[in-house]
Amino acid sequence: MPFFCLRNRNNPFHRAALGLALAVACSSMPLQILSGDLSARAVARLQPAKLAAMEAHYRTQPERRWLLVGFRRPDDDD
Repeated sequence: MPFFCLRNRNNPFHRAALGLALAVACSSMPLQILSGDLSARAVARLQPAKLAAMEAHYRTQPERRWLLVGFRRPDDDD
């Protein structure tokens, strides 16, 4: 869609479509963040082993730190 706006900036249909798409994206982004946070908190409370597997922590340790961003393969050692 941005391609069409760059090609013809005065077309009202493409401008309205891009504006609507951006409005939906901007309004749904905080809801997605909130939904993901609530889901992760529920998994942490109800299924701690599943959360450890999602975080790629395969060995049990007390008070293991959380990873904000991590790239690990399943065969990595801790």
